[in-house]
Amino acid sequence: MDSVFLALMLTYGQPHYDVANRAQGKSVVHIYNDDIKQTSLMYPSLDEQRAIGEYFRNLDELIAAKRKSIVKLRNIKKACLSKMFVNDTEL
Repeated sequence: MDSVFLALMLTYGQPHYDVANRAQGKSVVHIYNDDIKQTSLMYPSLDEQRAIGEYFRNLDELIAAKRKSIVKLRNIKKACLSKMFVNDTEL
């Protein structure tokens, strides 16, 4: 099983809820091997798991790039606005 696919499935899929229902503890949650063993997993072939993992990795990279672009654009906007609307104290 592909580790990236497994992580996605345990984070976002039905197994997440199945394991969470078996977890014990309030401050520190404990999950035991038997809890995981009792969770049924349905998964595609290894090649498809890898393709799915790669797809979401690419989406994460795209999101990160867009976030950087947004930060740069906000900085440009801030600089333009500060030049357009000069404080009276700066005159």
